[in-house]
Amino acid sequence: MSGDKDPPTANEPKAGDPPTPQKWWERPSVQFAGMVIFSAAAVINQVKTNPPAPPPPPPPRQAGSSGRLVPKPQPVATAEAKRHLDLGEDLYRRQEYASAIEEFTIAIRAYPDYDEAYYHRGLAHGDFKRLDEAITDFTTAARLAPQKTEPFYRRGQVYAHLERFAEAVADYTEAIRLTPSNPEVRGRILYDRARAHFLSRSYPAASADCTAMLRLIPGAAEAYLLRGQSTEATGDPKAAIPDFREAKRLDPSMYRAARTEWPTLPENP
Repeated sequence: MSGDKDPPTANEPKAGDPPTPQKWWERPSVQFAGMVIFSAAAVINQVKTNPPAPPPPPPPRQAGSSGRLVPKPQPVATAEAKRHLDLGEDLYRRQEYASAIEEFTIAIRAYPDYDEAYYHRGLAHGDFKRLDEAITDFTTAARLAPQKTEPFYRRGQVYAHLERFAEAVADYTEAIRLTPSNPEVRGRILYDRARAHFLSRSYPAASADCTAMLRLIPGAAEAYLLRGQSTEATGDPKAAIPDFREAKRLDPSMYRAARTEWPTLPENP
């Protein structure tokens, strides 16, 4: 998600706390092709006194045939819905978010189960600073297409922006589960989850996610930096030096920029 809205201050660090990294929404957002998440549905226990619901009626028989059962066709997006989705995507690319939302809404009216329209409308709501509406649309998209990474990942970003870190971690976790075969994407989601852990002061979990990311993307300087900060935050600044040194070696400009936010970072680790 992009934007310069100040986050809530409910989790402001106390005096003496280790410095927190630059908020992810203050840095250029990383675009991912196809990412999203959500957890499985809850298990519902049947009460013994309630009899099971009767089975649905069989599919209709094809008229004039020998009696073969004809499966019910799966609904697909109509041509009208696709046309308005395309119009909305074009408006979104031009950053005309209000008009894009209107087109995505028309697409949804034409085809109420159009997960792509909900997902793209969620993106537009997010960039239009309508974060509650973005969460609602990403949730609907995830329900309609639970196999897709994008809605879960983007909803996780909104939760992180709102400092609802536990919910962000849950969505990032599902996104990671849904992208087992793409190491680059998986690694980047691991990094976002590591930041959510760090900002909620779950430093060992943040460090573990950075290590997992580095297995997938060995040259990720930001992962070395964040792992070093996580180690330092646990009270062992000397153990953080090798990660700070590697982060600076891999990306000197990133390390210099980080020192403007966290003056405690050593200039020459």
